[in-house]
Amino acid sequence: KQAVLTLPDGSTIDVQKKDINVIVDGVQVKYNKGVLSYRPTVTTQQHEEENVDESPVKSNELVIPRGGENTVLLADGTTVHLNAGSKLIYPARFVGQRRIVTLEGEAYFDVRKDEEHPFVVRTRFGEVTVLGTAFNINAYNDADACYTTLVYGKVNFSTPDQNTITLAPEQAVVSSRGIEKRAVDVNEYIGWAQGVYVFNNKRLGDIMKTFERWYDVHVYYEKESLRDLTYSGDLQRYGTINTFLNALELTGDIYYRINGRNILIYKNE
Repeated sequence: KQAVLTLPDGSTIDVQKKDINVIVDGVQVKYNKGVLSYRPTVTTQQHEEENVDESPVKSNELVIPRGGENTVLLADGTTVHLNAGSKLIYPARFVGQRRIVTLEGEAYFDVRKDEEHPFVVRTRFGEVTVLGTAFNINAYNDADACYTTLVYGKVNFSTPDQNTITLAPEQAVVSSRGIEKRAVDVNEYIGWAQGVYVFNNKRLGDIMKTFERWYDVHVYYEKESLRDLTYSGDLQRYGTINTFLNALELTGDIYYRINGRNILIYKNE
């Protein structure tokens, strides 16, 4: 449960090292047991100004380091669970016609329904617009594609070039090749938020990219071709990475060595 919160005045707080109980733009901000919550006071009004800028310059910024995770309860009642190496930018309270946040990295959203004020998640790959639903977005800046996976409800995904698709419970993939939607095993993409990693025929290189962020390690390969080995299985998120590596060794494909925070993977000849 790690995170650094930057308030609109520029001050920063390590949420694990300091109690938080402050008022920001008429909203009470508290941190307790891994949840950073924004609760409007009795006098705070949401959306009272429909024509104001929906993306105020003064925003809150929550940064999750590699090896960490955290949850934020936004002022409208929406819950956002942020994965390692992610950042969420959001206002203390929402104004205007839409509820807008900006994401870098991965997060699971459970959006409070408000038909008059759509919820919008901006990423470098495009925007996701919803009324009330649950979905996962994986949009790391160093990734080649963005994956938006809908759990229930309906969302629209719009790319910067105005290409828009509507998702029922399925997934949108946005990359340099364009935008497509496909049916997937939802658990493979939201399992991390429930404490389990699920892999279905996934490349070792992609699996280890996930683990590099979560365990804050660096992975090196004796041969680049090792990245293309595929595996399926489930792994408890809060176990050690050795559990997975030992299982890999049992396949007979590879063996590994650990040197500090570096993991070296070799091919079994």
